Amino acid sequence: MAFFAASWALLAIAGASRMFQDPGTFWHVLTGERILSHGLPREDWLTFTFQGKPWIAHQWLAECAMALLHRLGGFDALLVAASGGLALLFTWLFARLIAGGVALRWAVLISALGLLTSAGSIHIRPMLLSMVFFGWTFALIAHVEAGRAPLRRLWWLVPLFVLWTSCHGAVLGGLATLALAAALWITTWATARPSPVTGPADALTVCGVLAAGMTGTLLNPYGVEMIRTWLAIVRSPVIAEYIVEHASLWRTSSWYVVPLAAGCAAVAASSGRARWTATCVLPLVWLVLMLQRIRHASLFAIAALIALAELLPRSGVAAWLARHGIDVTGPRRPAPALPRAAWLAPVAALALAALNHSVGGPSLAGPQRARWPYALVPRLDTAARAIGPRTPVLTDMVLGAFVAFNVPGVRIFGDDRCELYGDAFLREWYEGTPAFYARQVAEHDVRLALSERDSRLDQYLRGDVGWREVASTPRASLFVRAAGFEREAAR
Repeated sequence: MAFFAASWALLAIAGASRMFQDPGTFWHVLTGERILSHGLPREDWLTFTFQGKPWIAHQWLAECAMALLHRLGGFDALLVAASGGLALLFTWLFARLIAGGVALRWAVLISALGLLTSAGSIHIRPMLLSMVFFGWTFALIAHVEAGRAPLRRLWWLVPLFVLWTSCHGAVLGGLATLALAAALWITTWATARPSPVTGPADALTVCGVLAAGMTGTLLNPYGVEMIRTWLAIVRSPVIAEYIVEHASLWRTSSWYVVPLAAGCAAVAASSGRARWTATCVLPLVWLVLMLQRIRHASLFAIAALIALAELLPRSGVAAWLARHGIDVTGPRRPAPALPRAAWLAPVAALALAALNHSVGGPSLAGPQRARWPYALVPRLDTAARAIGPRTPVLTDMVLGAFVAFNVPGVRIFGDDRCELYGDAFLREWYEGTPAFYARQVAEHDVRLALSERDSRLDQYLRGDVGWREVASTPRASLFVRAAGFEREAAR
């Protein structure tokens, strides 16, 4: 209970600003509200550049949950739910380490490293649900491999994959993890080595679960189009080149993941025959994926913590440390159960957040306002109303969803729904040449713009005589363009 309380407090305090850094929070809530009020979208409704073009809400179920939480208690409810859920997840992983025979202080350290490694993915968005679902998937694989659960229990993954499909595209990672485990088990059985698969019937069971899970991804409102959208995002070279979370470890300099990665690799290498088990191999696969795209760091961290609970106490690393007077092991014991209060605490906190929101009390998520240019919203709203309904607003990618969320009467230039725009448009937008912006301004008669300070858009606006800065904050500036400058904008 102490670990849960400490981790929840840490996540809630740090998350009041850190969890709201990603602009996806805004458009995920907007999409959820759109679904709840108008049904599932099949075309874009937010932008003036791609209005009416095909787009699907491929995270629709999680977005509906986010919208309902926002209705209940605003950003405070989202913060309470996210921090409480993550605290429960990492407390569960901590309990697994204790149950596996890891000494208390080392279990705390390893859990803290797991949380640190996941930090880059801890934003209020559907990815958080993928962390939970992936943990359940890999933990079940580890249980089956250790003989603590029968092979048939893997069938529970099929409804999980169906649910996961409508929440987040990382279900592909869950399916790939199961597929690799199945391949390892069947290979070790075929080569007469110990394996959860002990005969043809078991091999058919594992393959059947995998086939059912893959088929289950089609059980969503968009069918195969959902899968095509995921693959378009994963395969896009432009997204990999320009979006930070899709970049490699070296490009992002995310060196905070190195301690857990190095420790996990060392334990795996010193685990003797266990080196050939899925519990040992799969975290290393996720480690390699993390090196290629840092967005996989949270899934690696979860896999690593589950694997270390199984491997560390019996590894060569633990033996070497013991010879040098450092004991990382403790007695194996049943996983400590969380008291009922731990499960009820997030519910009670949500109720308090809803009450506080309804009476206009101080916001728990107030620190996030420092990240976004809220001070410019009234001026932008007034200017947009003066121009007319559905006024187009030119923005940087990071500010698009913020504007759409806070000034609902306007149309935005774009946001970070990268799959909507296509690689050619995305590349032009990322490069942000003056000619590109001038062409958009002329084509859509754009009269308002909100830019991040020192961005390419900001440089274009300051260098064009047709635009005038009317308000600013330390992070952003609001510009207006007077009528009669169409020729200058197009030039």
